[in-house]
Amino acid sequence: MLTSGHGVLLQRRYSVKNPPTLISHVSGSNPITISRLLVDSPQLTLKAVPGEAAYALPLNHLDYSTFNVRIDSARTPQRHTIGKGTICLWDLTVPPAAFFENGFNATRLYLPFTALKQFAEGVGARHMWLRMDPGTDDPIVRHLLDCLAPAFDGTEHASALFVDYITLALQTHLLQHYGSGITFSSKRGGLAAWQLRRAQEAMAANLRDGLSIDDLARDCGLSNSHFARAFRQSTGKPPHRWFTERRIDAAKELLLKSTLTIPEIASASGFASQSHMTRTFTRFVGTSPAAWRRERMGSAPFGRHE
Repeated sequence: MLTSGHGVLLQRRYSVKNPPTLISHVSGSNPITISRLLVDSPQLTLKAVPGEAAYALPLNHLDYSTFNVRIDSARTPQRHTIGKGTICLWDLTVPPAAFFENGFNATRLYLPFTALKQFAEGVGARHMWLRMDPGTDDPIVRHLLDCLAPAFDGTEHASALFVDYITLALQTHLLQHYGSGITFSSKRGGLAAWQLRRAQEAMAANLRDGLSIDDLARDCGLSNSHFARAFRQSTGKPPHRWFTERRIDAAKELLLKSTLTIPEIASASGFASQSHMTRTFTRFVGTSPAAWRRERMGSAPFGRHE
């Protein structure tokens, strides 16, 4: 079934070609997507698409955005002007007809009802319906979506674990702050020893291909949200950070014990490219892989360093 989360319908609705989109399968067959939408034209009329059981949440990147929106065949459209870094929430069962007077520049979360329902049940929430006013200023949503900006502008690579973790955090926050009468169960505690061992062994064995939170949670017999919380409780780190540190450990071992080049080590350790490894390694270790290798091997040449 086509959705406006990505692909043809998203491109048609916003008049954009191939917008960069991150896809999370944290809810199995109900993908949650986050897209970077930049419309070149000075104005935008949202194209009509079929209704669908999902929410759309755009984070505005313009200094201000003025738009007229008509919902459910209302005679009079509502006019809004919202500030930079604010968000809106649209129920797409009846897609709003909208005209944006000064273009469109946003990061858009697409959240299917089925995905949110599955998440809500996993955390013990009673309801999954959300409401918010257009132009809501929410620093937490802004920060979470901004964490993905480097993946959209090409300066960073977002692993499946990282995207999954962001979408889980977004759902938790949205349900807690914009749900109707939402309460969460008081589940606490970390993973059982066997669950932690299985998850860590699985990640260590898949440094090159990577895993999703759904893969790890299923192996542990837990919901995705429960697994992510319990893993952090057990290790003090979210799964994506623990996984990245293992990739860096693997890279360090190859830097010291092999004559592989930096690009070869990046590939062997599961990084998307040499530049991805260099940025990540420098952020975590404080120096580049090449410099780290030279410092530990001395000034004498060691194999093919570059």
